[in-house]
Amino acid sequence: MTTIFWDTQGILLVDFFEGQRTITSAYYNGVLRKLAKAFTEKCLGKLHQTVLFHQDNVPAYSSHQTRAIL
Repeated sequence: MTTIFWDTQGILLVDFFEGQRTITSAYYNGVLRKLAKAFTEKCLGKLHQTVLFHQDNVPAYSSHQTRAIL
């Protein structure tokens, strides 16, 4: 499975999920940290703007640790 994050300027991060593993909150938190780093590096002039983040309602996304990162 591939997870892709993008904005109006292009792709920010591509993450490959290998094998038949389960997406856990620990995995998703790692992806969000990678996204934050990629966003900081690629969007220096946009850091003051509001970010609209859309995701579906998977349980890994609703853990306390994930909500703290978001």
